[in-house]
Amino acid sequence: MGPTLAFSESIHAEKYRSKGESFKEAMNRVAGALSDNPDHFKAFRDTLLSMRFMPGGRIQSAIGSTKGKAVTAYNCFVAGRIEDSFVDGHGSIMDIAKEAATTMRMGGGIGYDFSTLRPRGATIKKLQSSSSGPVSFMQIYDAICRCIASSGHRRGAQMGVMRVDHPDIEEFVHAKQPPKAAEPIMEQLALAEPGTVVWQQWYTALQAVYQLTGFNISIAVTDEFMLAVKEDKPFTLRFGGKAYREIDAKSLWEMIMRSAWDWAEPGIIFIDTVNKMNNLAYCEEIIATNPCFTGDTKVWTDHGHKRFDSLVGKTVDVLTQTSTGKLVYRTMRNIRKTQRQAGLVQVVLDNGGIVTCTPTHEIFLVGGGSIEAQHLQPGHHISSVYPYRANQKGYLRLTNGKDMPLEHHVPFEGTKGLGQEFHVHHRNGIKRDDHRVVSVKHLDEKEDVYCGTVDETGKFFVATGTNDGILVSNCGEQPLPAHGACLLGSFNLTRYIKDHDGTTFFDYDQFAKDIPHVVRAMDNVTDLASFPLYEQEKMAKATRRMGLGVTGLANALEALGYPYGNAGFVLATEQILKTLAQEAYRASALLAEEKGAFPRYDKSKYLAAPFIQGLDQETRSLIARHGIRNSHLTSIAPTGTISLCADNISSGIEPVFAYSQRRTVKMPEGDVEANYEDYGVRVFSTKGKRAQDVTVVEHLAVLAAASSCVDSAVSKTCNVPVDTPWIDFKNLYMRAWELGCKGLATYQVGGKRAGIIKSTDEDASSCRLDLETGRKECE
Repeated sequence: MGPTLAFSESIHAEKYRSKGESFKEAMNRVAGALSDNPDHFKAFRDTLLSMRFMPGGRIQSAIGSTKGKAVTAYNCFVAGRIEDSFVDGHGSIMDIAKEAATTMRMGGGIGYDFSTLRPRGATIKKLQSSSSGPVSFMQIYDAICRCIASSGHRRGAQMGVMRVDHPDIEEFVHAKQPPKAAEPIMEQLALAEPGTVVWQQWYTALQAVYQLTGFNISIAVTDEFMLAVKEDKPFTLRFGGKAYREIDAKSLWEMIMRSAWDWAEPGIIFIDTVNKMNNLAYCEEIIATNPCFTGDTKVWTDHGHKRFDSLVGKTVDVLTQTSTGKLVYRTMRNIRKTQRQAGLVQVVLDNGGIVTCTPTHEIFLVGGGSIEAQHLQPGHHISSVYPYRANQKGYLRLTNGKDMPLEHHVPFEGTKGLGQEFHVHHRNGIKRDDHRVVSVKHLDEKEDVYCGTVDETGKFFVATGTNDGILVSNCGEQPLPAHGACLLGSFNLTRYIKDHDGTTFFDYDQFAKDIPHVVRAMDNVTDLASFPLYEQEKMAKATRRMGLGVTGLANALEALGYPYGNAGFVLATEQILKTLAQEAYRASALLAEEKGAFPRYDKSKYLAAPFIQGLDQETRSLIARHGIRNSHLTSIAPTGTISLCADNISSGIEPVFAYSQRRTVKMPEGDVEANYEDYGVRVFSTKGKRAQDVTVVEHLAVLAAASSCVDSAVSKTCNVPVDTPWIDFKNLYMRAWELGCKGLATYQVGGKRAGIIKSTDEDASSCRLDLETGRKECE
């Protein structure tokens, strides 16, 4: 019951328990707070006490504790969109800095997309000066992070992301690297014996000059860029709809790869893959520019054409079109200014109409489909609505020109807002106004932009003349990642390894039985948790997403006889993760029958999502019948501390780092160095493959298998041997993109970045911590 090693017990007590609270009392506390009834309490508590399931550390620390609202149960959040303004308005650089401080103070990590800030040297008209660029502003957030010791003795944690097409991407790639003055320190560090006092002194000196230490950084890489690299084509860097310069894609890729090889950063996020595989792609987009219109754009409402900026804060009925072509009125909500001083494009139509919007706004075309405004070409035929003189009496009828087999009238919900006596009419072969594109121009000037969210259809008509308009997409209610949150927990796979009559096996029956109890409990966290910001709470409750994952994978499967990364290991990984996904989605669908679906659930669109299409028919039928309680259910999280608390099992889906390790762990009394033995060696008597023994091909095979079975992020670092050929290292990233992985991080063991973990397989340190007794012994 609970940790058996003295060091693991000590860490769990320090990190997650109140003073004097035993492991059993802590798990009773968590189970009591998250259970729905006595039977659920008993079943869920059993998974906690046996450590078959381990909630994220924030949950163990916060839920049911006397810390109350001082600690959040959510591991990480994403900041609101950073507007391109230092102090003015909501979402300014300093406004988001305050959000970050509030979030980290309550124990949550936070991520930012810095792609929204204008590049270095860009003009700031209001101040008659030039911008210092997004990397300079990262220093502000870094300073805040370093000042905050977050709850549970956990320092603030931040992720910084920049799109690969941002003009400052080269500066971002090098943002965390030490300055040239640090080279002598690094030389001395390389000469020192790891773990010694001298080594620690040089390591501390390096950290003092190491830049942005409060950040991990990643690049949001697009399919467009990867294709440019693959096909050796030029690539355009852009901001605000304006092309800044054209670069050689392969040269930028080489720069990124070299930094990853030497410094293990930046990580890579294949952002288009993430968006395509998102279950909520129909109502949110990750790391995206908001699609919006200028304030003078006129929306076709039930009271005529109204300027967008006059509708802010209101709820109005707008003219829209269903998927079958029916013209209807539906409610537009959350009408708001979405961005200050946004870059714009101007689209001119053949009827003289002009539309001004952000470059990424989706415009619908005749014949189906949509296209971003910036990619429209002369001659493109835009879906539209316009008057048609239908009879000799001169009555005007409103049509969207959809050809039908026979003349007929399409039901229309009233004739409100049309300005004259219109009737709705479709006729086969009618001559229609074209509404074809004449030109598309990127504008130098910027303006504040606006948008809203339309019920049911997600689109609306904007006026391009007195009595005509074109069909456009709305923007998301709140585009992820703004104020998104992750709620994490992991199944400890080593606890499902059983032995019967000399046969070792994975207990799938117990695994499947545990999952519904965990889903029910984790869903309750959303309602019980404290949130640093109201916007974070609103987002969490709108989607109720969670990320259930696994840890101890390497120890468990190697105990079954599958060496890490071989065909049997990969197949078993897929089987376990597919079982987790199927059972979690079934449990969530049944929970929706009882408690209701998450608020943003849209049956047809949700069921059409690629990941949902990959579930079995029985699970999809349950979702179709009842809806689903949680938008997302699975994720593979970093599990370093909770894996250590579970007696040093292998972390997440990573291989065993070493059979024996010396690791520095931050404790209230200071840094404590400990030697500890791998769980597989100590309990299963199995020396599995260590990270240094796993090939890059094997690392990638496990990552790709996990990515195909998990609906959200997969945390995995591919440890790369120092003798790996350069071309193989670069191909690792290209192949990850081709296989549909959502991202990749690597660590080259001979790189310039000093690690915090040192293997002691070949050489023991002069002092060691006996994990059984907790006593420190020195020569």
